[in-house]
Amino acid sequence: MTKHIAIIGGGYTGAAFAIQLSQHASRAHTISVIEPRETVGAGLAYSTTDPEHRLNAPDMVHFVTPDDQQQLRRWFEEQGGARYDAEAEMADGPLFLRRFDFGRFVAEQFISHQNANPSRATIDHIRDRAIDMVKQGASFRIMLESGEDIVANLVVVATSNERPSVPAPFAETVLEHPGFIANPWNIEAVQEISKDARLLFVGTALTAADLIVTRLRLGHRGPITALSRRGFRSTRRTAAGAAYTEPFWNRITRGTSLFVAKHGRQKRLLDVVAALRADIRAAAARGEPWQLPFDDLRDSVWQVWPHLPLSEKRRFMRHLRTRYDVHRFRLPPQVEGKLDIAIARGQLRYRAAHIMSVLAPGDAITVATQDRYSGELRSDMFDAVINCTGPEPRPDRTDNPFMQALIANRLARVHPVGVGFDVDNNCSAINANGASDPCLRIFGPLTIGQFGDPQGTPFILSYICKHMPEIVEVLETG
Repeated sequence: MTKHIAIIGGGYTGAAFAIQLSQHASRAHTISVIEPRETVGAGLAYSTTDPEHRLNAPDMVHFVTPDDQQQLRRWFEEQGGARYDAEAEMADGPLFLRRFDFGRFVAEQFISHQNANPSRATIDHIRDRAIDMVKQGASFRIMLESGEDIVANLVVVATSNERPSVPAPFAETVLEHPGFIANPWNIEAVQEISKDARLLFVGTALTAADLIVTRLRLGHRGPITALSRRGFRSTRRTAAGAAYTEPFWNRITRGTSLFVAKHGRQKRLLDVVAALRADIRAAAARGEPWQLPFDDLRDSVWQVWPHLPLSEKRRFMRHLRTRYDVHRFRLPPQVEGKLDIAIARGQLRYRAAHIMSVLAPGDAITVATQDRYSGELRSDMFDAVINCTGPEPRPDRTDNPFMQALIANRLARVHPVGVGFDVDNNCSAINANGASDPCLRIFGPLTIGQFGDPQGTPFILSYICKHMPEIVEVLETG
């Protein structure tokens, strides 16, 4: 008996799940990807049209099937290689493609599987938005924004984290101010800012970096300040010459992860940090960069995180997640170079400060801050402020009606760590009563509370591939 599978969200995660299911199922199921954008595969991350926005990891870790990990490089060469994108390839070998090109690549792979796939599954793109869902017996009824309903036997939530929440000082005073941009991906608003504007980015990580280079590309002349409580910039990548001794896919799917093989399964966050620091010191003594031992931990989080007590996981989220993220999510070298030039000429500065108050008596926005290190109090006026504080990690605090419906209808709950949805080890949603539902699966960043770091395309794909046999069994024997 064939089944109907509904995938909510048509970015990388939704496209990859549809491709993997159509490859591994033994029956011709119907797979519906519910995605309001014109194509499936790009999602929010790869829908940007700005040529300055690039993947922050090299080509060899971006693929939609582990059976062909060089497909993206071949695709790039088919487009014309350096003639197509002269800045993509670094002198030491890796490609850092424009994000919209990777979105195109994934979309083409999705269309290819729509046209022909091993299970002869029907793969539909429903260009609509899911806004509600209820359980009806063994099935789910999904309500769409258009007013249509869909009944599915298996639902896969493949949406990403939502746009950032607005920090309280801004929400209370300037939310409707024309100079305040609450959603950083409102590119039209970002492009309309005057080239001479005094510009403040609230946030100093990858989102801010992307939008700063957007403004620089547009010829921005005014001063630019990027501010956060700690002032951390995303870190730099290591040279390709400092290579892994094991293929990347093997690193993240091996039976015993690299960090666990070396240090065992630890119960205290302090022990994990101490082991990492020892590994970094040992690497430095060998003349190796810190990124290599850090990456051993990153590629092992899926085995390290589950063994930490809940109290330790919450401690990480409070005290260490920001530090981890700035080392985990590194700048593409093309973006890094442009930021360095802007800093060197004095146009761009990064600050670590606490926002004390925000006022907008006129056209400008006045922001009072206290420096994190010196304690200096100061007040600055800006013509435009862009909120780049990062995605809202709690699904119950977003304005996404589908996420709100999952919680309101008791089909899912927030993870006890306080971020993402609660799922079991098979990515099955855990409902308000504490029971998991094998017919409601969640993949991608929304499972961060359970798995620690299910972010980035290869990590998302590893979870999909790991659980696909069990999902197929549920579909075809249930």
